[in-house]
Amino acid sequence: MGQIQMKKITVITIIIILCTGYLFASGFGENDSTKNKISYWLGLGIGSNYFGPTLSMNLSFTVKHNLFMIKYSKSDEFRFGVENNFDEPPLTLKEIGILYGRYFRKNNLLLSASFGVSYLNGVNRGKNIQYNDFEKTNISTVGFPFEAEAMFEFTRYTGIGILFYGNINNKKLFTGGMLRIKIGYF
Repeated sequence: MGQIQMKKITVITIIIILCTGYLFASGFGENDSTKNKISYWLGLGIGSNYFGPTLSMNLSFTVKHNLFMIKYSKSDEFRFGVENNFDEPPLTLKEIGILYGRYFRKNNLLLSASFGVSYLNGVNRGKNIQYNDFEKTNISTVGFPFEAEAMFEFTRYTGIGILFYGNINNKKLFTGGMLRIKIGYF
């Protein structure tokens, strides 16, 4: 991915997070009964980024419109084996991160935006050595994850969320979508 494209995605992401943060901080739609409410939950998600399926798990805690999250995710390349490309190194990526964000709650709907720091570890394909043969490149870097989520609470203890996520780093920039099931105290 080109340097210019990475800068554009970074700028757009920061603008979205700042705008949603402003709305949340200004108390847009806030009611006093949720102002000091404490919530915590475990989220299990399945989704996809540009190269394959992603599984994630997160532990979240909210208080006074502040969202704190620890997350782990693992992405693997989805391989069909149509062209016998199993000699190529498969794309894999593991991420562990800490995120901070803001949230807005209206009845059973919770909207949130968060940004943080993470450690990424995985495998990428490097230079093309010959036809369908790539060198294996290990990824080990610090990144800046971001998430924007809409969560609907079915009961006081269960919910489901749809989110857009990504990570800005110097090795393997990625974005994706995910569906998360949440269990905890809302």
